[in-house]
Amino acid sequence: MASYVRRLSGSRKTLGHGDITHVDLHLTKPFSELLLLLRGDVLVPEEHDAPLGDQQRKLVSLHGCQILELESLNLGPDARPTTTWRSYIWDTLDKSPEERRFLFKLDGVLLTFASLGYFIKYLDQVNINNAFVSGMKEDMALFGNELNYMQTCWTVGYVIGQVPSNMLLTRIRPSVWIPTCEVVWSVMTILLAKCSTTTQLYVLRFLIGIAESTFYPGMQYIIGSWYRKDELAKRSCIFHASGGIGTMFSGYLMAAVHSNLDGVQGYKGWQWLFIIDTVISLPIAVAGFFLLPDLPEITTAWYFSPDEIVMAKTRMELEGRANRAPYTRAKFTKIFSGWHIYLLTALYVFFNNGGGFGGQPAFQLWLKSKGHSITEINTYPTITSAIAVVATLVYAWTSDTVLKGARWPPIVFSGVVNIIIYSSLAVWDIPDGWKWTCFLLSSLSGGISGLTFAWAHEICNDDNEERAIVTGSMNEIAYIFQAWLPLVIWQQVEGPEYPKGYATMQPDARFGVGRTVAVIGGGFSGVSATAHLLKRGLVATLFERSGVLGGVWHYDDRVAVDPPYPNSKPSLGDYTVSAAGDYPNGISTPPNESSKNDDEETSPTSTLEQARKPDATANDPEVEFSPPGPCYAGLKTNVPTQLMVSSLAPWPEGTERSVGQRRVEEYIHRLARDHGVDRVALLRTRVDQVRKSPAGKWEIRTVSLERGSGRLVEKLWYFDLVVVASGHYNMPRIPDIPGLKAWKAAFSGRVIHSKQYRTPAQYRGQNILVIGGGVSSVDICREVGEVARKTYQSVRGGSFDLPLSMLPPTASRVGEVVQFALHSDHPQAGSSCPAESDPIPGRAVLADGRVLDNIHHVVVATGYITSYPFLPQFHDDAVPIDSPGDELIVTSDGIMAHNLHKDIFYIKDPTLAFVGVPYHAATFSLFDFQAQALSWVFAGKARLPTEEEMRKEYQEKVKAKGHGREFHSLHAPPGEMGYVKALVEWVNAEIGEGDDPLMTMHSRQWVEEHEKLKATFAGLWKKD
Repeated sequence: MASYVRRLSGSRKTLGHGDITHVDLHLTKPFSELLLLLRGDVLVPEEHDAPLGDQQRKLVSLHGCQILELESLNLGPDARPTTTWRSYIWDTLDKSPEERRFLFKLDGVLLTFASLGYFIKYLDQVNINNAFVSGMKEDMALFGNELNYMQTCWTVGYVIGQVPSNMLLTRIRPSVWIPTCEVVWSVMTILLAKCSTTTQLYVLRFLIGIAESTFYPGMQYIIGSWYRKDELAKRSCIFHASGGIGTMFSGYLMAAVHSNLDGVQGYKGWQWLFIIDTVISLPIAVAGFFLLPDLPEITTAWYFSPDEIVMAKTRMELEGRANRAPYTRAKFTKIFSGWHIYLLTALYVFFNNGGGFGGQPAFQLWLKSKGHSITEINTYPTITSAIAVVATLVYAWTSDTVLKGARWPPIVFSGVVNIIIYSSLAVWDIPDGWKWTCFLLSSLSGGISGLTFAWAHEICNDDNEERAIVTGSMNEIAYIFQAWLPLVIWQQVEGPEYPKGYATMQPDARFGVGRTVAVIGGGFSGVSATAHLLKRGLVATLFERSGVLGGVWHYDDRVAVDPPYPNSKPSLGDYTVSAAGDYPNGISTPPNESSKNDDEETSPTSTLEQARKPDATANDPEVEFSPPGPCYAGLKTNVPTQLMVSSLAPWPEGTERSVGQRRVEEYIHRLARDHGVDRVALLRTRVDQVRKSPAGKWEIRTVSLERGSGRLVEKLWYFDLVVVASGHYNMPRIPDIPGLKAWKAAFSGRVIHSKQYRTPAQYRGQNILVIGGGVSSVDICREVGEVARKTYQSVRGGSFDLPLSMLPPTASRVGEVVQFALHSDHPQAGSSCPAESDPIPGRAVLADGRVLDNIHHVVVATGYITSYPFLPQFHDDAVPIDSPGDELIVTSDGIMAHNLHKDIFYIKDPTLAFVGVPYHAATFSLFDFQAQALSWVFAGKARLPTEEEMRKEYQEKVKAKGHGREFHSLHAPPGEMGYVKALVEWVNAEIGEGDDPLMTMHSRQWVEEHEKLKATFAGLWKKD
């Protein structure tokens, strides 16, 4: 084939890409003396110094090696090729039959294999998102940023492999290299179904990324080696669009798999997705060994004739596309000193990271927050992929035809659309219709990838190696940004709002998946609530003021400081609440920026030995900061463990009916560890104030105690929702019994609240007066009764007093104490104390006139005051119990929590909720049901009644039960089972019959154990 040059102003220049439009043939000259005319420029064979003489010629078209005679005419400087409308439909329709046949074969094999390969690449790439939102997250407890890390591992592998792979393609046959990598990633995909740890997931995603890195830039390089300018954009974009089809198909596949295969052969639906992906991918990968045509200059494809191979080479020579050449220092210098690699790479970086939500399933999470089923969550986003496919093809056709090869107009158009879409989503508080539009059209920018690569091929036309390196580096650098950028602005735990990803975002509703939730309290109710919230897709942070999870079941030898005598103001709480600004070193921190604890040795699931170590130091800052709870050394469950069970996990096999506090605490720690609660728990962090900010978020001010230094640090947090799970056992109730204050002042160590009781050892051989008739009083009487000389239990005869038959034989039940008196000859309080073996010099007068003398110790077991000192706006110590209005939660009595719907949701603003308010129930199972209901509401799946309806139901309960302790008690019918039944039926009616699992009632074993316990208590009452 002759080499042609353009003759311009006496200079010689190699024929440029796309310059050939017409060919003149002087009929008396051989083929080597073709005279090429284009746009008025004269091009001649290299051996000619000047164009042929002026004479009549026949215009012909050169298609490969075919010369077709056309009508005779004189050519002027504005001569153009003859085209018809058919080329706007498909470019081969105006070409010769021979060239059409060649392109039909090339398209049928290369384009089909490239599209199928990209289809399976995207199928295997995006299936992690579909699996994640379809059960993988919950089954593998991926409640942090694990999805981000999996995507980053894939991206790192993808980045590492691209440029080396493209360079290898200039030396190794693509028909060997690319299918081999496809087989590797297909096999690794099925292994994802067997992963049991996040480490396994991370390693496999990294290796899959390396294997997949060969395909997209490699196939773009190969496509650019076979097609001419008027053909290239369409093929490049068709290839790219097949990825969108893969994304669509993955959604349909996940929906079908979840409906038909979930649970088959013991595999979950998301595991079947990986298995089926491999079944689809492997045959396509293997076919590549036989179908991929390599490059025109080295092809031996069995489906091309020798003439067609010559035609393929000639087309690229006439296009000016360079063949392969050695890598030399001069070549690398030329590549990296030119502008092509830098500007084209920058363009692709902006494209690749300017949309797509950083690989996060933003659309899916928003759909989930709106209550859509799993099928809909996986199906609706495929519309976005369909729009991307259509946009890609429109960009390609218009660029090749109407825009006459210009690539920049579609790129600019898609960029403008992107700005509008992401600006709208950044505002977030927009109509749902427009939000749907934004999510669906967010894929419009995806269609310019093929155009960008086509442009790069044309710009780097005259250097094969530069073309390979530039196209590889475009994809590689883009994905380098994609490796870290999502971790900064598209964090999994911030979806679907993504406040950084959309710049800033406000919620469009009070509830929904992705909302941020603060949980206050790290006992069972707090751990259970957090676990269920995470399970429902909410972003929870748990605040616990002590150094370990466990709540009242954590034993600490240290005791809380003495409360006031009497203690009757609920707003005071059991600690001194700081004022804003008390600790100037405080900083403002967004929620969930870190779920790590400052000191690993006191992590939520640290060993109990470390957490329980006593500190004999006076004025212990930890005791003042976080008063130890009421757990005493011999504390055991007073109901069977079969009743104290969570739906999150059973007790270990073989657990006794009654266990000690250590076993209970271990059970709570296991729940926290297995369900990701320990990763979102902040210990030694006390909540001092919760209030609504002007922006509508809950502003939470915390104070953290730094271990060792004792320094207090104040922080501000902002959440969408708040759960109060701080329990009952914080603020001791100290009755105002005449003389009790004087006894406490005179003999401080001899008069304590049951919260300060630890062991019976100090009461050996002494007389003990225990005030109160509840569980704590009976437990202490039974413990000290084994060592004390005499134990008295003083009760008022109320309806909540436990049966007398529960007391040990050494204990006596007496009436209410109405006065404590010191002997008249006793010195001033505190001036002197009797020996430990001597009784208190005074007497306790009972309501029936009896007098108790020789009392050594008094334990006040009169219960606790309902108190939420971090919610002062909902407290009023001066308002009587029967006048709370519509806003107060705690009044002067501190006996109950007012204005709660179903004892959970604050009626005036249900974004504030409580877990653990009811009593006289099997606490763990009841609180677990409350946590489940709460999670469904906060996730937007179960709708609350209107405020008016909730208020009406609450008032009916007040009318039926009255204000006071009975209000939250589940002792009387319909009791605990009736309460749970109503809760479950309401939530399930709201969830409906979709793909979400319904709440289940108590198990048969639970009901049987509950009936046994009722019968036992009935028998005890009969003995009385």
